[in-house]
Amino acid sequence: KGIPIDFDKMELESREHTMRGDVRQIEFYYKFITNGTKSTQRLGIYGISKWWYKPKGGLSPEDVKWYKMAGQYTVTDADSSYFNKYKPIIIKKLYEFLDDEYPTMQVTTARTLAYMGISDSLVIDKLEYYSNGTNSYQWNMGNIGYPDKSSIYWEGKTEKEIRNDYIQAIVKIGKSGLLILEKRNNNKSKIIMESEDNEKEINELNLNNRDLDWDYVSSNLPLSNI
Repeated sequence: KGIPIDFDKMELESREHTMRGDVRQIEFYYKFITNGTKSTQRLGIYGISKWWYKPKGGLSPEDVKWYKMAGQYTVTDADSSYFNKYKPIIIKKLYEFLDDEYPTMQVTTARTLAYMGISDSLVIDKLEYYSNGTNSYQWNMGNIGYPDKSSIYWEGKTEKEIRNDYIQAIVKIGKSGLLILEKRNNNKSKIIMESEDNEKEINELNLNNRDLDWDYVSSNLPLSNI
């Protein structure tokens, strides 16, 4: 509406609220994952998943209803070209995070790719690995996307209990990613990797499936490093 917005002086939550319901938020989240800190990147990765309810891009019906009630929804079918423009760019960038040092980043990325309709073996393996809590004692936790350890949320909890809470949060994300893929299959939705045209699109991004490598995580990670 011609109102100047100074994103440099706004908190992340304020920025996201300002762009809510605007198709250009895709570009905004892409900037999050390319230029942000780890926590900002994770926010961008999660934000992108909210827009890819449909394989070609588009909010869920529930979100559309909410945004319309709030007078914020501005996305129409004509905006699909904007999604298509950013889709290959975003997919290529997301695949880089499947090898991130933090499991939180890996599993959030895999779930976002699932939202986008991608179900190749690497994405599925990541989701299954984390949903099963495989070798969770080795996970390099960090506190990416979770309350800081000084938060009142953790009051009275031991280091071990905090770590277990982090692990359970990651397991939950992995399970939700698998559920997304299951629902797409049950609803006979078009999944990107099953389409010859889309398969060509993915291949053009030079995304080669890799053997999973979990050796970067130290098996002797002390709890104090959470």
